[in-house]
Amino acid sequence: DNPVQFSNQLLSDIAWVLITSYGGYSNIQDSSNPDINYQSFQDWAKTFSGDNIIGSTYYTGEKVSEALEILNKMTDSAIWHQGDGKLYFAKFTATHSLDVVLENEITDLALDLEDISLINRQWVYANYSVASDYWQINVSHEESASVNSYGLREDVISDTALWFTTSFSALSIAQRRSLLLSEPPKRLDLTTHLAGIYRQVGETIRIVDAFLGIDSST
Repeated sequence: DNPVQFSNQLLSDIAWVLITSYGGYSNIQDSSNPDINYQSFQDWAKTFSGDNIIGSTYYTGEKVSEALEILNKMTDSAIWHQGDGKLYFAKFTATHSLDVVLENEITDLALDLEDISLINRQWVYANYSVASDYWQINVSHEESASVNSYGLREDVISDTALWFTTSFSALSIAQRRSLLLSEPPKRLDLTTHLAGIYRQVGETIRIVDAFLGIDSST
């Protein structure tokens, strides 16, 4: 098969073509799309057009689902099927929605800290040359306060199937990821009544517990 190539396009545009032209989903660009929640896609796509995140691809046999998984990982996104059978999109860099879990819905709760996903220096390799197998751009961003507190935790983005093509795009991703992931996330293990289980991917849940002094809205 011939490689599937995109050159210097918004990553959301690449995703749209993958899903519709190669994945067989409807390409109707309004709310009548039977396969895709188009408002969800539009909201997600605005985060790429607003930051002008540009990329190129060289797919050599990846399935559409695999190509989208690479894009999700590089951009902290999620693309999933909701209960209505449609495809939804979200980015984990901003609050998608806010739900309140009241104290009387929590039956058990424990608070812990984990640093498995902590990143305080992010490297991004960009503008890959397929012909020479060479990265023409590499940038990094470091959050020094986090390094001083937790030690150096590095991550590298360098995928030869999908890559950023400009220094601006690469540096934007490096800065955003190192900033957002520079502190270990608080992990809350909790048990709720059935009212607490109907959540969607990308939602932010507010948790309030007076005994432990937890209010995740602050």
